[in-house]
Amino acid sequence: MKAKYGFIIVGLALFNQTTYAQRASDNLQHFEFNNSLPEQQYLIKKSGKGWNSEPFYAPAYDSIYTMKWDSRTKSWSFMKSRKIVNMVYDPQNNLTFSNIQYWDGSAWVDSSENINTFNSDNTINSQTIKIWNGSIWVNSQLNSYSYDNNHNLKDEIEQIWNGNNWDNSLQFKYGYDANNNNISTLYMVWNGNTWVNNQLHTYEYDADNNKTLAVFQVWEKEWTNVQRYTYYYAAGSEKIMTLNQYWNNDAWENVSKDSVIQNLQQNEISDVYQIWTGQNWQNISSDSYSYSPALNAITDLGQYWSGKWMNTHKDVYTYDNRNNLVKIIYHEYKGKSLHKSEVDAFSYNSSNIIENEIHQFYDSDGVKVINGNKTRYYIMNELSGFNYKGQSVATR
Repeated sequence: MKAKYGFIIVGLALFNQTTYAQRASDNLQHFEFNNSLPEQQYLIKKSGKGWNSEPFYAPAYDSIYTMKWDSRTKSWSFMKSRKIVNMVYDPQNNLTFSNIQYWDGSAWVDSSENINTFNSDNTINSQTIKIWNGSIWVNSQLNSYSYDNNHNLKDEIEQIWNGNNWDNSLQFKYGYDANNNNISTLYMVWNGNTWVNNQLHTYEYDADNNKTLAVFQVWEKEWTNVQRYTYYYAAGSEKIMTLNQYWNNDAWENVSKDSVIQNLQQNEISDVYQIWTGQNWQNISSDSYSYSPALNAITDLGQYWSGKWMNTHKDVYTYDNRNNLVKIIYHEYKGKSLHKSEVDAFSYNSSNIIENEIHQFYDSDGVKVINGNKTRYYIMNELSGFNYKGQSVATR
């Protein structure tokens, strides 16, 4: 279940959502932006049908500790580990302050701190990142955000501290249609005097608000086509194909396509990736998925084409009796035998909020752990959407 392709720039945007449909909750989003919360926090509710759009509980963390795997001692070690502490929230449970520290071998040492401000509707207004220089906190980066009347993110500006003042660096401008679908993202860079166009992403949607087209352009004295994706859907709005094309000689040329087959429950059961040879479509890779009666994905079999389909990997997903993902075992094929390459494990509290997360990477034989990290989340309170429940669920 790994994405095959992406494109160029990922914006700084933080979307204020209370479901897994696009982003996670308000509190979680800040951790994602600060690279402090692993992506798995967002993946654990994913099924073959797509992001779970049901309301969910989001935690406000007190602190987060991450340890590294020491292959020499074959144990977890604080060496090169980090923790996120001093986490402060406003009355609406928006994270307003956090501090990242690293273990230097004998003590925890300050690294960076993040200061966030929010608007009355809980959208983020600004984020200031400071770095510890050994003596004092020094400004590093300032991100500022503005919104339209529908609370959609309209502009964001990144500025870098030059020692005396904030210098402009990057700017993103977002446009939306009447249904609040993002129809354009303009990426600009500061040349020292003015904002200069760099990239433009435009999008189109059908009557059901399914994205049907994504066009990527770069600025070369005028907007020049680079790449586009065309999305095709079945009658029930299930995506069945993505066509990838590059602009060449004033025309769009086929590059690759991704074809999906779903079962009656709209779970993806196969995904075939092909490239265009200039004359026909050639198979490259495929993934086949199986599901439990609860519609959780339980296996992902990956294959590549070499005149016939040859196995490359097999991922196995395990869930607890509350349908929380508790383990993923990634295997790679060597001939006909499977070798373990990575194991991810998760545990939860009684409210299904993640408390522990372990990632271990194995050698080529799938026997010895050679790298990894272990994270413990200490939860201060629970949130349902944006509403504070005032219930203590974990203490140190």
